[in-house]
Amino acid sequence: MKRINYLVAPGERLFGDTLRSAASPRLRLAVVAIGGALASLVLPYCAESTRLHELESAASAYRTELADIAVDVGRVRGLERNIAKLRAVSDEVVAIRRSGGMRADEIAELGNALPSESWLTALRRDGEALEVQGGSARLSTVAATIAALARLSRYSGARLVSAYGGESRPQVSYSIVLERRR
Repeated sequence: MKRINYLVAPGERLFGDTLRSAASPRLRLAVVAIGGALASLVLPYCAESTRLHELESAASAYRTELADIAVDVGRVRGLERNIAKLRAVSDEVVAIRRSGGMRADEIAELGNALPSESWLTALRRDGEALEVQGGSARLSTVAATIAALARLSRYSGARLVSAYGGESRPQVSYSIVLERRR
């Protein structure tokens, strides 16, 4: 008696009856094992490849974000430098405002130390030194002026830089340098 199987296997639908007859049961087992081994290698590779692609996309996004942040950090550092400069300027302005009274006291002390026949015409600051220019009725008064300025507490000494007078003028012009006490 002949038997007819009306239930068709999925492999027979795809490949037909030849697959079943071409491969013996032992060979089919080996083919299935090799297919399973290949699947166990290919599936993790595909998963890791997909994961790697996602990580590379995320890294690219982070690089872009980092570049944007670097621009912002550069701006912030520029602002910090500007703020530091402005604070230094502000401190300098405050020091200059405070120094007005001190400079006035210093000039008043210089003027008060001068003998009665001596006068100031100009003051010039050169670093720590102060150049005092003035005039006097006589050369002996210039000597008294140097001695009086040398006794000032703010300065360590006075030295005569120049003194000149003419026959046509009865006065002597002088230039004295005062070194600031350290």
